[in-house]
Amino acid sequence: AVDYERVIVVADDGGNFTSVADAMAAIGTDPDYPAPSADAPYLVWVAPGTYEGRVEMKPYVDIEGAGQDITTLRAVAGAGSIAPDAATVVGADNAELRRLTVEGEAAASGDWNHAIYTNSGTRFREVTATSSGGSRARAMVVATGGSPLLVDVALIAAGASVSALALDLFEATAVADG
Repeated sequence: AVDYERVIVVADDGGNFTSVADAMAAIGTDPDYPAPSADAPYLVWVAPGTYEGRVEMKPYVDIEGAGQDITTLRAVAGAGSIAPDAATVVGADNAELRRLTVEGEAAASGDWNHAIYTNSGTRFREVTATSSGGSRARAMVVATGGSPLLVDVALIAAGASVSALALDLFEATAVADG
């Protein structure tokens, strides 16, 4: 088990932040939340609910929801190709995303959309990722250099006009277990 230096709570009421994106932005830039490290990792715990906005993970910061069926990170995003800007969650090395659902919806009919984009070694455990709409929907894109670990992960892509892929390995590898 990881011994977290700091735990940040994201909740609609009673947490340190009301959005995951704001919590991640504060880490390493706000004096109350110094930069994480291997010796001082963070946990961002996300209460039940649906949280809007794109999330860029950071090294040594794990994000944990209250459960796949009750905690959702959701964004409307898109880009003209496979790119981090088209994703709801962008992974990072030495970080884990667990026990939640990630939903991505294309911003426009011609856009690519990814629920999750990673070009790193992010760990994903007990995650459901869904992507819909646009021209190309991808539940997860593993881009050049990426080698994530996937454990008990469900990937679903649908409703795109050109193609919908649950997993798109773009010059990368992925390890799945469970």
